[in-house]
Amino acid sequence: MHVKNTRNADAVEVIEPEILTMNDAELLGVDNEEMQELLQRPAVFMTGSMYGQKDRRNTQDGDWKRVELPWLGWLVGEDKGLKSWGLTRHPVAKAKEGPSIVLADSIDGARTDAAIKTMYAVGLDIDSGAKLDDVLDRLEELGVFAVVYTSFSHGKDELVLKFDDVVRKLQLDGEPTLSDIQTYLREYHKDRYDESFIKTGEIVELRKRTKAGQRTILKTQPLDKFRVILPFWEPVELADLGTTQQQQKDVWADAVTGVAVNMLGVNFDATCCDVNRLF
Repeated sequence: MHVKNTRNADAVEVIEPEILTMNDAELLGVDNEEMQELLQRPAVFMTGSMYGQKDRRNTQDGDWKRVELPWLGWLVGEDKGLKSWGLTRHPVAKAKEGPSIVLADSIDGARTDAAIKTMYAVGLDIDSGAKLDDVLDRLEELGVFAVVYTSFSHGKDELVLKFDDVVRKLQLDGEPTLSDIQTYLREYHKDRYDESFIKTGEIVELRKRTKAGQRTILKTQPLDKFRVILPFWEPVELADLGTTQQQQKDVWADAVTGVAVNMLGVNFDATCCDVNRLF
């Protein structure tokens, strides 16, 4: 922030710094030679589409397209309306399913664990209660190059749980209390929520009947949902991480977890540890 004195000795005019942009993205931090070199380095992603299990529109194994571009090319992308693509473009869709990328190269266009061979970035899906602004501040503090974007349902303040799953996992004889539901979120839910977020939940409807089954509706604080992509200076060959495929996957999972927990101090969607994770 820049501050300038005015003619009035008691007044100070605050001049906000100009924020540079690229397409829909704000450019934070300070430019440097290393970043400019990184932007010219090649990165390979696999591109396709996913709409849900058994959906005929899903890209099949063997059909994922290998695309190699410099990082700058992936950032800039292309303006095609709702079909725009690029890591600095943010078209808003009515559903989260559709065009997808895998931050890796694979053999013969397959998206199986065995086919993935080279990783070009770590990708984190964060919707655990961590604040977007806090993570941005942390990245700037570390001086780490990253692409950060909000994802589907960002700011949502409602949490829907499967009532029967809550009762079964907690082995309850009667209806769960708010304390029971907090325990469920803390110990059994597939997403690892921050404790500060768990404590904000209030029961709106304990047993709502839907065509999919009974649901418990919670009112929560607005939940920041966003993703962080951290490019590698050099691509990582999975074969270099261990002798067996399982060893390679374990080392990769540990590395991704370390980035999230030790570097950024956040909980994250554990499926991001999968070598074939798509975004």
